[in-house]
Amino acid sequence: MKIPSETPLVIKWLPERSQVKASAKVLVSLIKKSDMKQSSLIFRAFFTHLGKLNTLEKIKMHLLSNVFSSQAGVVGSDRFSTALRVDSGLSYAPSAYFADNILYPNTNLGSFNLFFQSPDDRLFEAIDIAYKSWSKFINKGITEDELNRTRISLMNQMLAQEETIFDKSQNMISYLLLGKTPDVSSRETALSYLENLKDLSEINSTLFNITHYSTVPVLAIMGNPGKDMIKKIQNDSRFELVRENDFEAIVNKLKDEN
Repeated sequence: MKIPSETPLVIKWLPERSQVKASAKVLVSLIKKSDMKQSSLIFRAFFTHLGKLNTLEKIKMHLLSNVFSSQAGVVGSDRFSTALRVDSGLSYAPSAYFADNILYPNTNLGSFNLFFQSPDDRLFEAIDIAYKSWSKFINKGITEDELNRTRISLMNQMLAQEETIFDKSQNMISYLLLGKTPDVSSRETALSYLENLKDLSEINSTLFNITHYSTVPVLAIMGNPGKDMIKKIQNDSRFELVRENDFEAIVNKLKDEN
């Protein structure tokens, strides 16, 4: 198939913009799998009216995301791994990141995603720690020390990485696939923004503006927690168990349908 070189890219379909109302409670979905001794959990805070972020906002959220969960992978250098690994020993590899384009090209929906694990018999403890870590982050913001350390760390990481011709071509292709004009100096752009991100109140203001508006928090659990753990979730006013399914039943249903 010959790719037309002079035909402009026209987006002919967009996913509908989310109309979901903000939720005061974390909506919980549980999939029980009897052979699991440790539960896998995904917490997502959906921002249903995010809109399209500009470059400065994206760099700010990248920095904030690394304060909460460092992409460098050093356990204990960020809030999330400190809380769920270093201090409590609950999760092997807790991680989190912010995404502003999960329904691209519709940019109205974004999310902050938290991934962690827990022994089945300590499930509620893990959920409580993750929730409190997240809540403190979005309500109190980050500190001056966290801003400075993370900003410098990100800049050093970028300067230490050797960008190959393959990296550059991959970056250009990713822009083209999204119908965007490639940024030929994306690394330099990011570095220049990070160099100037020194105003703590400005950084925290961006975090508050994004996370405090039309947020729908959801938690998905796959594991084999006991009835006592499930009861604790049901009795906690922060959470609402909206769905409880059995893994084997789901698999059998899919087999029957196919």
